[in-house]
Amino acid sequence: LVSSMQMRGLLSTKNYAAGQYEDFEQVSGERLAEEFNIRNSGCLTCPIRCARTVQVQGKPVKGPELETLGLLGGNICNNDLQKILDWNNELDELGMDTISTANTIAWAMEANEKGLWDNGLSFGSVEELTSLFEDIAYRRGIGDELAEGSKRLSQKYGGKEFAMHSKGLELAAYEPRKAVGQGLGYAVSNRGGCHLNGGYLVILEGLGLNVDSQTPKSKADFTMLFQDLMETISASGQCLFTSYAFFPGFLLTKPNGIITQTVNKAATHVGGAVRLINKCPRVAALHLPVFHHTKMIKLATGMYMDFGKYIQIGERGYTMERYINCKFGVSAANDKLPKRLTDVPQDPNDPKTKIPLETMKKTYYAARGWDKNGIPTEATLRRLKIK
Repeated sequence: LVSSMQMRGLLSTKNYAAGQYEDFEQVSGERLAEEFNIRNSGCLTCPIRCARTVQVQGKPVKGPELETLGLLGGNICNNDLQKILDWNNELDELGMDTISTANTIAWAMEANEKGLWDNGLSFGSVEELTSLFEDIAYRRGIGDELAEGSKRLSQKYGGKEFAMHSKGLELAAYEPRKAVGQGLGYAVSNRGGCHLNGGYLVILEGLGLNVDSQTPKSKADFTMLFQDLMETISASGQCLFTSYAFFPGFLLTKPNGIITQTVNKAATHVGGAVRLINKCPRVAALHLPVFHHTKMIKLATGMYMDFGKYIQIGERGYTMERYINCKFGVSAANDKLPKRLTDVPQDPNDPKTKIPLETMKKTYYAARGWDKNGIPTEATLRRLKIK
């Protein structure tokens, strides 16, 4: 996906200042597969086999995935893939998340560059990061402050506009100004800037299909649908990678086919139909041949399950999470992104390459049955049997 993201301007680069990294090939999955990957493995009976095994200091260890390649690569202007393998293993051993760590360091590099915090870090200068990771884990030197994460650091030193988080959780490697639906997902996600809890709409906006990535049309309704689908997939104990089965294979393998092109063009015009399914899931009381999860639950448990019931279970779970968050003060004011993404176009010559977040949020809240403050209404809570 690194190469696909590069092609579409989706690859976070230099703390999301850009969406393309000139040395992307050096940190791509293709290079990882050709030069470093020993084998692929996965959970019992899994056909996807997403786990990679690489060598670090002569030992076979778990290899990095996409977020790690992107955020410890182009986002800090590092083109040394072996270092990423070493860091990935080290961070795993230290119990630290590669996404939050990499984003926090990228913020610190830019803060130093802009004169906000004299910390000695700079883009492309990565020789000292190995010792820095340990300093963060044990809270030594500047590591003591970096351990707080980008949100708290930006509150202390300034630079909130380029602290790449939502609700305190740092964003994944997808630069959302070229995938505005993904940007909406980051903002409204219940657990902060998570690409998965956010709905992973980037799968429509360039990494699977090629729906217009800059328009807000239909994006709020699709975001709700995908969030609810993945909520039920998770609740049933299945891997989210199985959600790719939702797309017929030819849509992914034949991107220039007539049917695929028609689907891409039509997707931005079917928000109303998606909204109907979201609002009245019983209209989808059927099994979709491309979505096998409903039959799997029925066969494994004996419980009747159709597509409509499946997404309604997801909606209830997602809304319950939101309702609990609201009890702790979360509202529309927290569903936000850094100004770099909402106010600054990625392409200075194309004003559309920024995220029309407030426009999409209004549609999203209406679709979910939340009020203008992003709080589930009493009617919605009763309908979903939460109250």
